[in-house]
Amino acid sequence: MDDSKVNVPAYRQVNFGQAIVLFFINYFEFSGRSSAGAYWYFALWSFLLVILFTVIDFTFDLEDKYINFNNMFSLVTLLPGISLSVRRLHDINRSGWWLLLSITLIGLIPLIYWACQRGDRVENDYGSDKEAGRDS
Repeated sequence: MDDSKVNVPAYRQVNFGQAIVLFFINYFEFSGRSSAGAYWYFALWSFLLVILFTVIDFTFDLEDKYINFNNMFSLVTLLPGISLSVRRLHDINRSGWWLLLSITLIGLIPLIYWACQRGDRVENDYGSDKEAGRDS
């Protein structure tokens, strides 16, 4: 096995905090690439906030209201979540249009599989092997 394909270069590694910052820096950025780490750290962050907001909504009896914390969070993160997903697909050299598979339940299976794949370690059709939003 080639070790260069296993190890993630330092300029591609992101920690939890960096992933959240990059998520908001690239709010409207649909070009470029995002690593699996950036994608899954955002997923973890979103999951934790949804749990927190659900508890808050139930505590203050807001779960049946149109304006509650979960709905506001969904509105704030919808567009950047889509852009992150498109950049994640770009990282494995797939078009962002594949994200339309999420309309069907069965289409979620290949999307989750692709989100777990290691990104290309070379320049591909969507840019160089660089995390979107980073200078180096």
